[in-house]
Amino acid sequence: MSIPLNLTHVQKKPQRLEGTVKPEELEMSSRDELIHINQQLRYELNADWMGDAVLVQGDVELPAECDCARCLKSFTHMVKLTGYALHLPIKGEDVVEIIDDCVDLTPYLREDIFLALPQHPLCRTDCPGLQNEGEDAELNQPANDVWSALDDLKFEKD
Repeated sequence: MSIPLNLTHVQKKPQRLEGTVKPEELEMSSRDELIHINQQLRYELNADWMGDAVLVQGDVELPAECDCARCLKSFTHMVKLTGYALHLPIKGEDVVEIIDDCVDLTPYLREDIFLALPQHPLCRTDCPGLQNEGEDAELNQPANDVWSALDDLKFEKD
């Protein structure tokens, strides 16, 4: 358990959870070749008992090393889950897995981080993509009208 939450302690009084989790413990092998998780996850969470559930709220940060989908340059994308909220039911149909009176928060954070990762990582929104030197001048000139060649076409009648 990377981020254990002791339910007995939470029942008695709200708990504050702070710390880091190594990338290996997160088990976040991204299927995207452009995103690499090599740095630690940082979290500051508060857990409150709410009858038949626990409410976990706080902030989570994870730097993701990305390669730009246009120019292939490396850059760091900071995944920030500010105002993060997680509802963990202790009773009922959707009850969470409890081991030794603890709940591991890692799988829930992992899922939400995957959802927050960019689908198409860009180093900046106006990234021009791969270019050769001197190609900038060509990009600023208006494109040739490919249809103008049709204007010069002449058909002969039989």
